[in-house]
Order: sequence, then C-alpha cells, then structure tokens
Amino acid sequence: MKSEETIFAEATELPAAEQAAFVREQCGDDNALQQRIENLLAAHGSMDSFLDHQDLQDTLVRDLKANVGDDIGPYRLLQKLGEGGFGVVFMAEQRHPIRRQVALKVIKPGMDSSAVIARFEAERQALAMMNHPNIARVFDGGTVASGDRPYFVMELVQGVPITEFCDTNSLSTTERLELFVSVCNAVHHAHQKGIIHRDIKPSNVMVTLHDGKPVVKVIDFGVAKALHQRLTEKTMFTQYGMMVGTPQYMSPEQAEMSGLDVDTRSDVYSLAVLLYELMTGVTPLQSETLRAAGYEELQRMIREEEPLKPSQRLSSAGEHLTVLAKHRSISPDRLPREIRGDLDWIVMKGLEKDRRRRYDSANDFAADIQRALDNEPVVAGPPSLWYRSKKFVLRNRSGVATGAAVVALLAAIGFGLAASWNQYAAEKQKDENRLNNAVDQATTAMLSAIELSPSDEHWAKADSLVSHVQGLAVDSSAGSSSRERAEGFLGRYESARRDRKFAFDLEELLIRRATNRDLESWTAMENEFRRIMRDRGYDLDQLSPSELAEEMFDDPSKVKMTDGLELWIATRMELSRLGGPEMAQEEVEQWTDAMCVVDPDPLRTAIRKIIFKTAPADEVSLESIVSSSDLSQFCPRKLSWLSESFDAVGSPNRSDEVQQFALSLHAGDLMLNFEYATALLSQGKYETAIRYFMRCTAIRPKVPGVWRSLASAYLQNGELDAARRALDIAIDLDPQHGTAHLERSKVLLQQESFAAAIASSKTALSLNGDLIDAWRLIGRANMKLKQFSQALVALETYQQKAGDSAMRVEDWLVECRREIGATIDSNATVR
Repeated sequence: MKSEETIFAEATELPAAEQAAFVREQCGDDNALQQRIENLLAAHGSMDSFLDHQDLQDTLVRDLKANVGDDIGPYRLLQKLGEGGFGVVFMAEQRHPIRRQVALKVIKPGMDSSAVIARFEAERQALAMMNHPNIARVFDGGTVASGDRPYFVMELVQGVPITEFCDTNSLSTTERLELFVSVCNAVHHAHQKGIIHRDIKPSNVMVTLHDGKPVVKVIDFGVAKALHQRLTEKTMFTQYGMMVGTPQYMSPEQAEMSGLDVDTRSDVYSLAVLLYELMTGVTPLQSETLRAAGYEELQRMIREEEPLKPSQRLSSAGEHLTVLAKHRSISPDRLPREIRGDLDWIVMKGLEKDRRRRYDSANDFAADIQRALDNEPVVAGPPSLWYRSKKFVLRNRSGVATGAAVVALLAAIGFGLAASWNQYAAEKQKDENRLNNAVDQATTAMLSAIELSPSDEHWAKADSLVSHVQGLAVDSSAGSSSRERAEGFLGRYESARRDRKFAFDLEELLIRRATNRDLESWTAMENEFRRIMRDRGYDLDQLSPSELAEEMFDDPSKVKMTDGLELWIATRMELSRLGGPEMAQEEVEQWTDAMCVVDPDPLRTAIRKIIFKTAPADEVSLESIVSSSDLSQFCPRKLSWLSESFDAVGSPNRSDEVQQFALSLHAGDLMLNFEYATALLSQGKYETAIRYFMRCTAIRPKVPGVWRSLASAYLQNGELDAARRALDIAIDLDPQHGTAHLERSKVLLQQESFAAAIASSKTALSLNGDLIDAWRLIGRANMKLKQFSQALVALETYQQKAGDSAMRVEDWLVECRREIGATIDSNATVR
C-alpha cells in the first residue's frame, strides 16, 4: 500500500467531488488511515476556501504581475503568456550572449513541492531530449535568484491552437490533413526519443507562421512519460493511481490511471481525437457529457462508448453543418461525403478501444493519411477488390476509357479472384508492417547512437537492426513505398556512419592539438587531416581551393567538411609558426574564401575571417552579427569558433559566455566540454577543469588525449596519484604516443619512483626522438639515484639538443661533475 503522504498528495490533485472515493479505494480496510487522510483533506480544503477570498486573490495576481520587468539570469520578463496548475509562462528577452525573445516557464511562488518540481524537471528533460522543427525547443534552465524555484527557457511559439488556426483561415480538409501529418511527425520523433506526450490536444498543438507558411509546434510536455528511462530522479506522485491528461483526448488505457501500461499507442489515440475534431469541430466524446459524469462514469465512457463516425457526426450536425462547411471552404452537402470512406476508416482505426487494433505508431498514422491524400488504398480501409480497383481508377482516370468498361471489367473478375486478392493483400500488409517496424526500430537505434551516447555498443546495436532491415527489404513482398522508405533509411544510415567516423576523427585530432608539444607531432597531425579529408573524397594534395569548393558545394555534409578544412588550415598555420612548411597569408585567404563559397552563412563567414585574420574585426562588428542570428541553430563547432572569435578581438568575458551558452545547448558534446576544460586549465582553475575533463571521459571513455589532458590537470593541481592513473589509462589506449610516456615520467619523478621515471622517458624517446625534455628527466632521475655518470651524459645530451631553448641545468651539470670528480679522487686515494 502507498504511504499516507503519497495518497494525500495524489488526492489533492483530484477534483473535490472525487477525493473521497479515491481515498476509500486506496485505503482499503484501513479505516484509521482513511480517517487521517480525510482530516488532512478537510484542512487542505479550508485553506482552499481561504485562498478563494477575493482580496487575497487580487493580492496574488498583483504579486504575479509585479514579476514582469524582473530579471531571471540573462532574461528579462516582458509579458505573462499563461499559467497552469503549478507554472507560469512569460515572454522574456534574452540579452546575452545573443538578443532574442524566448518563453520562460517558472514554478509559481509556493508551488515548489517535491512532486511539482519533479514534474517540472521531467518536462524540461523531455524537451531537451528532442530536436525537431515541429517541437518547441528548450534553450536553458536554472533557478531564480532566491534559489528555490526552478525555471527553464524554451522557444517562443507565438501561435494559436491548430483547430482555431484551421477554422480562422478556412482550411480545406486536404490542408488540415497536411498540417496534421506534421503533428504526427513531431509526436513520432518524441516516441523515437522514448517520450510519450500523454496530453495531446489543440491547445498543446500550436500553429505559427514562418515566411507566410503555417508551421506546427507541439508544446507542453508537462505530463510526459519516458518509455526507457526516467526523466527525473525526483519522485513523481502522478505516476500511479492518477488520471493524467485531458479526459476528452484520453485513451482508454490512460483513463485506467495505472500509468504503468501506457505506450505510444496512447498518443495515437489522442491524435485520432484531434483529427476527429479537425474534421467535425467536436471531440468524439462531448466535453459537456464528460463534465457532467462522475469519476467512475467518466472512466467507463472513455473505455466503452463508441463514438459516431466523423461523417455521421457531420450529417447529424443540423444547422451547425453550414458553419462547419464554411470553415472548411466546402458546401454543406459535400462535407460529409468528403469525409465518408477513407477518413472515417482512418479516424476510427486510431480511436479503437483495443490499442492492438490501432496504428502501431504515429508514423503509420501519418502514412495512412498520406495514402488517402494520394488516392492510394489506405491500411484502415477494407481490403476489398472493389475498393482497391476504385482507387486505381481515381489515380489513373486517363487510362480508363469509360465508366461502363470499368464496371464490366470488375464484374468479370469474380469473387474467387477477390478472395485470392484479399489473402495476398493480407500477406503483403504483414510484410509492410514488418519492414516499417524494422525501419522504425533501426531509426531509433541510429538516433540513439548519434545523439544520446555515441559509443561503439550503440552503433553495434544499430548495425544489427540495419542488417535486419536490409534482409527484409530484399525478401519482403512489401509495396514500393515501404521499400523506398527502407532504401532511403539505409542511405541515411550509411551517411550517418560516414559522418560519425569523420566527426570522431576530427575530435581526436583536436584533442591531440591540445597536447602537441613539438614540430613532429604537429606534422603528423597535419598528415592525418589530409588522410581523413581524402577518405571523404577530397584530396588536398591535388585540389586547389577553388577546385575543392566546386567539388564540395553539393555535398550534403558540406558544413561538416568545412569544419575539417578550418581545423586543417589552423594546423598548417601552427606548423608554419613552429618552423614547418610556410603557409603565406595569401594562401590562407584563398582557402578561407573557398570555405565561404561552400558554406556562405554570414556569421560563420565573419567568424572564419576573424580566426584566420583575413579581415579586420572588433567586438562591435561581431556583436552586430550575433544579434541578428539565432545561435541556437548553430552546431557546436561553430559556437566554439564564435567563442574563439570573441577571444581574438579581446573580449574574454563574452568568449566565456558563448562557451557556457554552447554547453547549455550541447551538454553532451565532447569537444565543447574539452575546449572549455582546456580554457579553465589555462586560467589556473584546476578543480573545475578536472570536472569538465571527467565529463569528457564519460562522454567518450576511449579517447587517449582526453585522459592525457585530465592527467595534466591533476598534475597541476598537485594530485599525483590521480595523474598517474589517468596517464596509465591513456597509455593503455594508445601505447605509441610518446608524450604520454613523457608526462608519466614527470609524475613518477615527483613520486620519487626514479627507476620507473627513467624507463618511461626512454620509452618516450624510442617513440619520438624529438621529445628532448626526456633527456633532462633521465638526467635528474639518475642524479636522485646517485648515478652521476649516466646523469651527466643525459644532461649534456639535453643541453646540446635543446640549444637556446634549454631549461637551465648548469647547476645539475656542476653537481654531476663534482660528484664524479669526488668519486675519482676517492678511488685514487684508495689505490
């Protein structure tokens, strides 16, 4: 049985008339528990009555309005947009690092209970997991200055509910269906991320205009449920025994209140209710009827009552049909006929009480609507020969001579062929379902591998599912549309695989940049850049800047390719500075111009020119460009360049702000975390740097350069044991990296493990003879072991190879010679 606190908390979220029955059901035979909870509810009700007092209500409203104009972090509250049971949504202005209007949702004062905060955090986390043009995006989060009320910042959606938009603009049935397909696509994206919305209704499906075209935005994931992971570590009281959602749009299994047996098909049901309303102007179960029903009766109606088909509802609308038809740009007599058939079948399949009979996914729902729009047979329709032949005629009217010829043809086919067709169609549909489901599963695995945890294990799982899709695509009798969908997915997967390898190669090279110490290391890295670009079909040894721009222009991954070019140019410039092959400024400008042709984005162009010093820049001009751009649309690499640009024009504070903004958008990006940690390390903020390097090891645990940098941070913070452990891991991952052995030698020397330090330095030299500092470490370790002859040889070698750049070791040399001389004198005396 649940605890007293849990039952009370859940009861308070119910209407007063339903609380007593709920408490009796939860308490069972425990009369004492029931009495205590009823007393608590009575006291709670008295408080509600007190709060109903008009004067106090006015005060609370004034307090709420007083928040307009306040600052929460970098956001100024401009206007209250709305409020729910526990949160208030404001239009706010973000002032830095970019200026834009956003929506800011904050918990109401006094509503910051653990249950409310849990739901609030779940909504924020659900939004953060998704990236889809038809879902409102989350940008940022935190707590208000007092530290007791959380908030999060999301995309400002200045639209109206989808039903209102359709009616106000008199959208036809076809236009409504096309808009509704976008809703299905957004919900399907959420499902692929493991999120069930659980409250799909018109007010949570807004439509706004972008460039004069309607764009759907699904909002309010406040009661969303995770399929495969928790959205928050905090307890959510509404997960069991509570009715979650809006009754008119609620699936039968959702009305059961268990919450444990709700899957994506519950959202499919709610989508069907929304489509019903778009077609008829009302919901399948009337709001007035549901409101008048008691709690148990309401549940029964949702579970058991079968609604009229949409066309039947329209036919029985009486005088109101004229208004409905006007809102749909059609005559009243034609509207029911337009809905009858395909759309009736589609809606009613989505509204099946038994979820096993509904569409398996929002994607399947959208696909059937598209079939109806294309005059193809719909899955929801009866698979009769007459029906499918009729669809053939509608799609191929020019190829059918006369209606009489068609009738004669259909009559001649006979019932036997119809039965055979039905059997074939059923088998074909099974194959289609298998193939489509396999594509859905493989797509989910691919997205997880790309976005959630890009580890080898996730890609191995995706590879296995993709192999299954490949097998089905070859052997299946599925129709051409399903096969084309599978082939399209396989092409996207191959591209994602290639992009993943390219991105990982770039990341590892970038991390090597942070630990490079010598000309040889930079030269090796520059050669690696050439190799990975050659693997993508771009031979930097053969192509001029203009030729490469021409070849790269039509590459779907061209923005990623310019990332590689930018880093290659930066590496060549560093090589030139260190005494390697010269890269003249004229050549830098040619390559910069080539990148700007391939990727002409104005802000990214400005950033490149600042980084590569091909154009003068100052903070004012950079701020002007930033203020006219939506930085949230920038990929992590470009945000990193922007941060570096501010640093280049002498604005380190703005550079840091951009880095923090980038991390708020892309918390799981390896390079953003690594670069921020490296910057912190250079500022002497060792403990914070260690924390971000550790985050990098969690994101990608098998990148040796990350472990080397973590070791450097530990070493500078005086944590020798931790530094040694990190270097041991780095060497296990990449035993051929001489610098790691050299850094390990430094740690061992400080730990007074002198023999091990000598061995580690010798390994470093065997791998990279240019690691001259290894001779100095060998010399010092030998001195500590009183092996002055070996020490002298090592230190003299160091001084000779290092030349003018050598650290001062004269005192050590003097000591070695003195000790050697003393030993010789001692031996002579003995003789």
